[in-house]
Amino acid sequence: MSTDDTAVAIFHSEAEREIGRLDATDSNDALTAIINCLSHPVPESVIEKGYENCKELQQLRQGDLRLYVTLVTDIPDYTVLWVFAVKKHRYRNLQKFDARACGKVRALREISSDEIEGYLQRNEALTLEKLRQTREKL
Repeated sequence: MSTDDTAVAIFHSEAEREIGRLDATDSNDALTAIINCLSHPVPESVIEKGYENCKELQQLRQGDLRLYVTLVTDIPDYTVLWVFAVKKHRYRNLQKFDARACGKVRALREISSDEIEGYLQRNEALTLEKLRQTREKL
């Protein structure tokens, strides 16, 4: 197995482990469980495989977090999309991690709008007014 294949295998193993934690974790910590796998490098070949059929690849590479939410329903390997999209912004601008990303987490495990609000408030990702608007949409 090549070095890159090994990196891909490790990435998928870690991502699966973190996603698996969602069922064993209090829902308030569900988002944290997914974010934990961001500490592991995402091999370039994983990104390429995840996006190889996406015309939006270049926009995603430029960091448009909004796009991955629509793509994630079309590509089975949603973990790659999730991790890459959030990893792009984690250190540069946490505010990019917003209600759209939270909506995808709800598809993995039900999280109430109150819990989403709490998470975002703790991370100062949205203003209170935007949180109220988000809750109304949910």
